[in-house]
Amino acid sequence: MSDPNSYFKKGAPIEISSDDPDFRGAWFTGTVINRSKTKQKNQVFVQYHTLMSDKDETKFLREKVDMIQLRPPAPREMWGREFKVGEEVDAFYSDGWWEGIVTRIEGVKYVVYFRGSKEELAFRADELRVHREWVKGDWVPPLEIGDEQKIVSNTNVEEPSKNTVEKLGTFVESTDGNTIVEEPCEDIVERFRKGTLVVEVISDNAYIAEPGTNIVEMFKKGELVEVTSDDDGFQGAWFAATIVEKSSNDEYVVEYQSLTNDDGTELLKEKANIKHIRPNPPEITVTDHYSLLQEVDALYNDGWWVGVISKVLQGKKYFIYFRGTNEELEFVHSDLRPHQDWIDGKWVMASKATKL
Repeated sequence: MSDPNSYFKKGAPIEISSDDPDFRGAWFTGTVINRSKTKQKNQVFVQYHTLMSDKDETKFLREKVDMIQLRPPAPREMWGREFKVGEEVDAFYSDGWWEGIVTRIEGVKYVVYFRGSKEELAFRADELRVHREWVKGDWVPPLEIGDEQKIVSNTNVEEPSKNTVEKLGTFVESTDGNTIVEEPCEDIVERFRKGTLVVEVISDNAYIAEPGTNIVEMFKKGELVEVTSDDDGFQGAWFAATIVEKSSNDEYVVEYQSLTNDDGTELLKEKANIKHIRPNPPEITVTDHYSLLQEVDALYNDGWWVGVISKVLQGKKYFIYFRGTNEELEFVHSDLRPHQDWIDGKWVMASKATKL
């Protein structure tokens, strides 16, 4: 596809992401209403298929989003595909597809861990799909050989009718580009705020399981840890720090090893919530080379940023694709490490066969 954005025409089916921290890692189905005709040509009016307006719960939510938040509906393998522990998947939950990683298999259920909310949920195979990224007009990884491309509509997902699509053009912006848009539904936000519980979903009925022994990790003064943040521009990054003291049941004061205060005279100290702290990951030495599509952490701007190897170069150099910013940057071998997730007191690596 010469111009990936040429797909997003009026009436095109799409998936929509959000820059709201509580929605990161989720994609919601929708339809393009129309493209912006003002100077803000990188913005698009969309209508969701599963999210309803807070102002009128009988109508689907409509809003203006940036082009970078859109992609075509992701393809899926044929029904009956089995998933493996460590495989990255999208799980259909709370009206959208949420990115996670399979941590274990319990009978016919797959337990999926969500990094953003620090939750685990159990799903049937038909509620999962292989996690893919839309990169420069192509799906990465591509659909598996021998499988027929299939866009699967989920149960209770209402597709727009012909009349609805024909009426989409009535939702227009003013000549100055200012448009009154409706806010996202709050119910999903509230469900994902609780990052300290382990929940299992059995079919359409959910129940709260007993908390695991390692849900709240305890750290000691002077312990070396890594800290992440929900602040814009820092998602997907981990920074080395030292525990200074415990300030409350769920917060610690940490001192960063590479970040300084505003005037640059002292190392930065701040409070961090327990869900944003993890132990220092074990060192894994990769003596040969990293593989295409392997998930790695790249040392950049004083922290470790999660990304995917999009191109392997000569001389042990690589292009790394960062999902959050939709950027590709070049790194040398020594500035990379295999990506690991701290899940329920254990370090877990994604399956090499499905890294994105």
